[in-house]
Amino acid sequence: FINHSKEKANVKIQWPKHESEAHKPDWLEKDLDFLIHTIEKIGLSFEYVALRDIQQGEEVCMDYGDEWQQAWDAHVASWTPPEGASEYIHSTEWKGPLLTLAEQEETPYPPNLVTVCKESYSLDPKSETFHWTPIVRNSTHRVFCDVMDRKEESDGTNLYTVRLNYQEDNEQVVIQHVPIEGIDLMDDLLTQDWHLEGAFRHDIMIPDDMFPESWKNKVDTDAQEEGVEAGDSSIGVDDGAAADEL
Repeated sequence: FINHSKEKANVKIQWPKHESEAHKPDWLEKDLDFLIHTIEKIGLSFEYVALRDIQQGEEVCMDYGDEWQQAWDAHVASWTPPEGASEYIHSTEWKGPLLTLAEQEETPYPPNLVTVCKESYSLDPKSETFHWTPIVRNSTHRVFCDVMDRKEESDGTNLYTVRLNYQEDNEQVVIQHVPIEGIDLMDDLLTQDWHLEGAFRHDIMIPDDMFPESWKNKVDTDAQEEGVEAGDSSIGVDDGAAADEL
């Protein structure tokens, strides 16, 4: 997550000098035929190297290249908001407590937001109801859920009653006394701005001087044709090599 800035760039990419599981320096000496047909897995990777001292809290930026900048400028100049953009609120920007289903009837969430819950509960034998169980091991697993009720405690925190919706089994489980850390408000699948139609995408350019000479086999055909007409068959080929040697 390194943003672009030509003026404020404080890191650059370079090839690592030492071999690792993700980088094999000898690949930089291989030709394109090897790179295209090798069945080995990861063989090349980049290092991000500071161009100067970076202060604590300072944003890390790198130069994506002039082509990227030109494409971005063109995108900004022609961009128009998609339908429903005024209703969009990213999940991290939501303020206030989580809304119950009853509250959402009057003040619904923006259409891109959904609630998901951590699956951690046990059966209370006395009340025969399910209660929240503190999480022992963190997991990324979540279940779509609805907030049914919210109760403010004496210390000002909220405890929720939620309904887990198991879509595969078409089953629902109601859990009581769920703290806020057991519920996540998140963007629904494919609703984040980078998934929207017309979102900006462009390659981050690799500086030309990083490419080994053995990879440079592209011929400037226009210049080559001009050279052939002039009786020089080597024009457009790196280092003066004859075209039939490539």
